[in-house]
Amino acid sequence: MSVQIFSDLHIDVAPTKPIKIGADVDVVVVAGDTAERARNAFEALRHFVPERVPIVMVRIIRGFCHDC
Repeated sequence: MSVQIFSDLHIDVAPTKPIKIGADVDVVVVAGDTAERARNAFEALRHFVPERVPIVMVRIIRGFCHDC
């Protein structure tokens, strides 16, 4: 199994550097701060993570969380 890992992308704060998903990747794991809400994070991640690749997200809680 091939896993590609990202952390603290802060997609909703600043533009992300170009991210390329390897052709042999079976799953993407994203940890830490990605975007304000889980739905926003998944929508943003799908811009560069192909539909065939599952996304596992480990979110951080910074004292409050609107949609956990």
